Amino acid sequence: MFLIAKGDCTVWVKNHVKDNVYVRQLCQGDYFGEISILTDSVRTATVKSSNYCTMACIKKRVFHDLCNSFPDILIKMKKKALEYNDPWKEFKRAVLKQIDYFAEVIDNDEFYSEVQLNLVEENFEPDTEILEEGEECKSIFFVV
Repeated sequence: MFLIAKGDCTVWVKNHVKDNVYVRQLCQGDYFGEISILTDSVRTATVKSSNYCTMACIKKRVFHDLCNSFPDILIKMKKKALEYNDPWKEFKRAVLKQIDYFAEVIDNDEFYSEVQLNLVEENFEPDTEILEEGEECKSIFFVV
């Protein structure tokens, strides 16, 4: 996770057709990179410096140690992360809400936010064997 001590950065995310979309400007005192630490997932945005920047970095292990000592930090950061709106996140949430298994049982935005943050995109060429009968189940695939 990065803390901006000096400078400005822009945040970009990809939409559902993989175009980069500007999300917001970050400045001194802002932070980024917390989503992947909170969810143990890949980065969900691209951050670019707009000018000369000085940053402080908190390593994943240190962050988790802090959260173990101060659990309120984790709760507050997760709550704030759920408020982020970007096109790709909203697209994935909308697709998840269309899945019958979820829609019939779960009416909880926090659930959809958590799941969409942990979705990993995979692409397959035509005639690629995606899974084979008899294999151990390690993943669930959603066709989008």
